[in-house]
Amino acid sequence: MPKKLFITIFILALLTFIIIVLIVVRFSGQESSIVNTNTVAECQLDDGCTAGGCSGEICHSINEEPVFSTCIWKEEYICYPLSDCVCQNGQCQWEETEDFNKCLMDPGLYSFSQPFFED
Repeated sequence: MPKKLFITIFILALLTFIIIVLIVVRFSGQESSIVNTNTVAECQLDDGCTAGGCSGEICHSINEEPVFSTCIWKEEYICYPLSDCVCQNGQCQWEETEDFNKCLMDPGLYSFSQPFFED
């Protein structure tokens, strides 16, 4: 194999490796970060709130347009069956129960047979 071709292939492989490492580093922190899954729309009663988003992780008002999310599963989404999407202080929010908060701190300790958000 000619030396120039070898060097070119080596540099391309090295650049590919660096790009993959940068992508993994960039997105690895996002998988475990807890995101704000409440919207700011007003509500009056609990039945004015509903879960939305691809994994049912967003608590929002029924008066809002449908809420969409990225459909990237995050480990903490397993915690949402331990909470209810309710109206608190005039805003739709996830009810912060003791079990829900514990699960958010370490979702790996919890296991459910299926996602809670079903058709």
